[in-house]
Amino acid sequence: AGAGAGAEGSADGDEAEAADAPKKALRHYSNVKLWPDAALPVDGLARLAANDQPERAARLFGVAERMNRYLPNTLYPLEREGRETALAAVRATLGEARMAALWADGKAMASEAVVDYALETPPCSRSSP
Repeated sequence: AGAGAGAEGSADGDEAEAADAPKKALRHYSNVKLWPDAALPVDGLARLAANDQPERAARLFGVAERMNRYLPNTLYPLEREGRETALAAVRATLGEARMAALWADGKAMASEAVVDYALETPPCSRSSP
């Protein structure tokens, strides 16, 4: 673990800056086609999106699971706790059915499309369920 560093946010709360580390890691892993390793930074970006962009977060969590279904088992306890908290927030906002549909959308994305989606800078406004 560790490539998702920065996923919990920076000290000054600047989420754009906090996303730099997982985006850099994702670029590296995608360039060398290490998709299972790319799951960690995608998961970190999902955690960052959880509060303001729950639909994006749900898709990214689905993507991360497709890339590496063992990801939750590889996380350090603090990372796992942050992931579970973010998942609960997204699920509470979207509801089970919408969460499952978006998760499935993410799992269905091609790896190359995932990189473009994960690296794009979405608007900061909250997604509507």
